[in-house]
Amino acid sequence: MSGALVPTFAPLAAAQVALAAPAAQAAATDAQRVVGLVRAAAPAAVAADPDRARDLVVEMRWEGELAQPVLRNAGAAPVAVKEVVLFDIAHGLAPATPFYGEGLQMLAQTAGTLAAPVDVGDYPDRSHYRLPEPEGFRRVYSLVTLEPAPDAQMLVAFTSCSRFVGAFDVSPTRLRAVVDCEGLVIPAGSAWPLEGVLAATGGSRGALLSRLAGEVTKIHPRTAYPAPPAGWCSWYCFGPRVTAKDVLDNLGAMERDYPELSFVQIDDGYQPTMGDWLDTGPGFGGKPVQDILREIKSRGREPAIWVAPFVASPDSKLLRDHPDWFVKGDDGKPMPSDRVMFGGWRLGPWYVLDGTNPAVLAHFERLFATMRREWGVKYFKLDAVFWGMMRGGRLHDPNATRVEAYRAGMRAIRRGAGDDAYILGCNHPIWPSLGLIDGSRSSLDIERNWKSSSDLAEPRAHRRLAQLARHRAQLEERVAHGPREPAARVAERRALVERPRHARADGPPRRRGAVPRDARPCDGRRDARGRRSLAPAREPRAGRAGAVAPDGRRAGVCRSLAVGRAHRPRRGPRALRVLQLDRRARRPARGA
Repeated sequence: MSGALVPTFAPLAAAQVALAAPAAQAAATDAQRVVGLVRAAAPAAVAADPDRARDLVVEMRWEGELAQPVLRNAGAAPVAVKEVVLFDIAHGLAPATPFYGEGLQMLAQTAGTLAAPVDVGDYPDRSHYRLPEPEGFRRVYSLVTLEPAPDAQMLVAFTSCSRFVGAFDVSPTRLRAVVDCEGLVIPAGSAWPLEGVLAATGGSRGALLSRLAGEVTKIHPRTAYPAPPAGWCSWYCFGPRVTAKDVLDNLGAMERDYPELSFVQIDDGYQPTMGDWLDTGPGFGGKPVQDILREIKSRGREPAIWVAPFVASPDSKLLRDHPDWFVKGDDGKPMPSDRVMFGGWRLGPWYVLDGTNPAVLAHFERLFATMRREWGVKYFKLDAVFWGMMRGGRLHDPNATRVEAYRAGMRAIRRGAGDDAYILGCNHPIWPSLGLIDGSRSSLDIERNWKSSSDLAEPRAHRRLAQLARHRAQLEERVAHGPREPAARVAERRALVERPRHARADGPPRRRGAVPRDARPCDGRRDARGRRSLAPAREPRAGRAGAVAPDGRRAGVCRSLAVGRAHRPRRGPRALRVLQLDRRARRPARGA
């Protein structure tokens, strides 16, 4: 009987294969057709005065998959340039075609389909950061991929970000690429090299991203730091209310239980306000932060510190003493960031240091040289650096773009910190940070429950490809080896488990669902300030949760380690599953 079935179904299978082959070929042809349209499109410049646009000439010569656009002013007078449209095409793809686009800011990504784009994450560029978006389009930045079929992929991306922000506008019918020239004036007879472009097709998205990464590193070489550091970070346990005693208590627990850890990172909360980084706030417990950092060093660990270098609070000495260092509004006064974007997650609204001002660059060098040479710090967690390229303000150098302001500031920070320091970008612009940082946060905070893990799975998956990891150390502090790595192994290699993503800076966390019982540290209690107890074994103090678990085991060195019997991490390399500094983005109350 079975012998009779074989000839009956064999022709059907052959017919299915025959039908599938033309479909795959058609999808591949679609991708190649769209790339052909991109390469054949006529670029155009948009002048602030439309009558002057005729003097602007855009040259865009393709050599294979690559193009290097150049803008020329062929007229006899200077012209203010709003933007350059490198291509604007009717792509002809099905509305259900999947696509992915990067955000300008670390927390922004877009996926979905051409007809129904979806924000990946809670903080889109267009709404939370108030970046303009043309009507009828979804704007993404730096990179866009389209997928007519699983084995027919298309990528268009900018291969550099040295001066201008590059964006892609996507709609169900059109695709265009835009270079934001910010209204800067191009002199008569001069030329501006714009950011390079790659347009390619292939059967593997990972292979296309690796191709892009190879081109990116030609312009923005990788930094030299050998591997992500491992250690403990105060933020996950204590938030902005960390004290010197908290740090030293956990240092002692590290010495006893986790000798393999190197870094002890003091996060936000040691400073009196944003901007006054060399001062110690009263909430830190009265002991200068530099003394704590030196003690960490003297006890055989590496001190690390959190800094938000580009921002200052309204009450900071920095703003009071040096108002001329800050980005100005039209009134000539320092401009608060909430006038044009999100104003900051605490102690705001923030004011932004101007990276085109030589005095600011000297300040950055002095600040980070002090922390490196006098305080012994070699790991710097730089937060809120996206504010360093705030739009809409007036810069000290009127001919500079906001990308140039940001990159100049970051280079000054590197000069002060030293080439061998580890610099982690957090709440940073992805593409403008190319070549400037050693590690890059790629998502929001995570807490130890399945809800949090599932919320962050998609943002991380879009940015986790093994082929790209070899080339993009400056984009992402990558721990996992790729999307096919088992989830359990990825979890073992993850960075420090963070404070709850729905926590508030001024109180206990807002939690969407309880933490599973076996994931709660110690006895699962919090103190009156919403903090989990992490101190070494001792009698509980009034107003603070005890440091000993119900089964008598001593608490660990951080929230992710201060666990009961069921979840106590193994000793040795596998204990690093929750210890590597510091793969997270700020919790919404802090890092959005």
